Amino acid sequence: MISKVLIMVALGTGAVAAQSVTTKMGGQGSVLGTGPAASGTELSPMDQFVMKLKLDDEKQIPAAERVFGQAKTAAAPYGLELTQQRRRLLDAEVAGKADDAKLALETYTEAARKVTGVEAAFMARVFADLKPDQKKKVSEAFVFLTGIFQPTAATSQGRRRGGDQ
Repeated sequence: MISKVLIMVALGTGAVAAQSVTTKMGGQGSVLGTGPAASGTELSPMDQFVMKLKLDDEKQIPAAERVFGQAKTAAAPYGLELTQQRRRLLDAEVAGKADDAKLALETYTEAARKVTGVEAAFMARVFADLKPDQKKKVSEAFVFLTGIFQPTAATSQGRRRGGDQ
């Protein structure tokens, strides 16, 4: 039987997923969330990413916004799959169906791999537009993208956070 710790890790990945980065609240900010954060006090992961790389407002941020939108669209079906498989995993564990839990975990792992690929592709496309001094900070900035394209519990249930509209 799958360890309860493993179940909690799998179920918790949605909670670890980044805050909503599409802040378009009343025209404030950008698709990347480079405006005021939803709470007004902390920076979104995308804000931190942009600040870490010091992307310029004229060329780099608009290009990153475009690529981000494409990546978000590409990751959407995998995010849905993650949500469905977390549910299947929990249901199988509660019902004591080890085979179903194993299958759900394998499917979940494959979807997570695909989302990670989307994150990496997004970073590669942004990387291509970076200046040499910005490229030195890529590994530090990439950390902020972890989980950025995975749905949160609130968004997967139809509710939206951070002004996502």
